[in-house]
Amino acid sequence: MSYRLTPELRARLKEPFGKLLPEPDWDGEFIAVGDECAFLAAKAGKEPMVTVYDFRIKRKEISEEKREAIEKMPGKTITVDNPAGEITGEAEMAIRLALESKPSKVCVNGEEDLLVLPCIVHAPEGTVVYYGQPDDGAVKVEVTAKKKEEAREIMLSMKEVEQ
Repeated sequence: MSYRLTPELRARLKEPFGKLLPEPDWDGEFIAVGDECAFLAAKAGKEPMVTVYDFRIKRKEISEEKREAIEKMPGKTITVDNPAGEITGEAEMAIRLALESKPSKVCVNGEEDLLVLPCIVHAPEGTVVYYGQPDDGAVKVEVTAKKKEEAREIMLSMKEVEQ
């Protein structure tokens, strides 16, 4: 089963799901979602438990420098399809598998933006999830039971579609 974003949820998800920072502070064990966060972690010599990326920032191909930095990050790579505005069952399963064999990378054909939600749902409490907020910085989400429930509720509010 896949989940598709509704117009109401699209507006809600424009707001940061956690604390907005000028750049990630790499606090504790963390997951990096998005190419800019992945690149910043690599540049800082930090190792995410899981890195989720699609080789695009704002729908444009990333630079060769950023691509190489992400490719050199440690961990096995799981490649999945995930269309824009959706969370596929395949992508959610890839995140679960990646969390079981960290460090891991999830390379997305399509778009990774919404995969922040299953990362929060499936990550252990105490983990931090970083993702980019275009033109504003990075959002830091501390995974708690409350945040897991919020993320799960958003996913369940999405429209179910057949894969």
